[in-house]
Amino acid sequence: MKLNIKYSCGHEGTIEVFGKAEERERKIKWFSEYGLCPDCYKAEKQTEEKSFAEKHELPELKGSEKQISWANKIRKELIEAFEKEKLAIRQGAGDDFADFLNGFVKDYYRKDSASWWIDHREWRTFKKDLLGAAVVAFKAQDAI
Repeated sequence: MKLNIKYSCGHEGTIEVFGKAEERERKIKWFSEYGLCPDCYKAEKQTEEKSFAEKHELPELKGSEKQISWANKIRKELIEAFEKEKLAIRQGAGDDFADFLNGFVKDYYRKDSASWWIDHREWRTFKKDLLGAAVVAFKAQDAI
């Protein structure tokens, strides 16, 4: 059933609700108290991604508008996930490599091609590429 509602942001729109009457009422109530219209939701996410990029001193991405929008989301998710992994990496690889990795990722995260982030959107691909590049750079510094 499609219903016209007023979102918590004050905008009006149409939502589709299913299920028993109490489930439909719960969903309607949630949208009116907490839900954002699609435009406000999109703007909120873009603000979060921009704030994240500024906090981590990341460059603006290059590409089409759709690529940039998608890649910003991907970049934020991948960086947050990798930052959570650092403790396990420190325990597994040792302090020397972990300390090196902290500096290495700052440059690695600065890739400014939206298509690169899209191509590396899979967690395993991203992590393998990042750690592989870090190991090569770490070994190269020892050879000097």
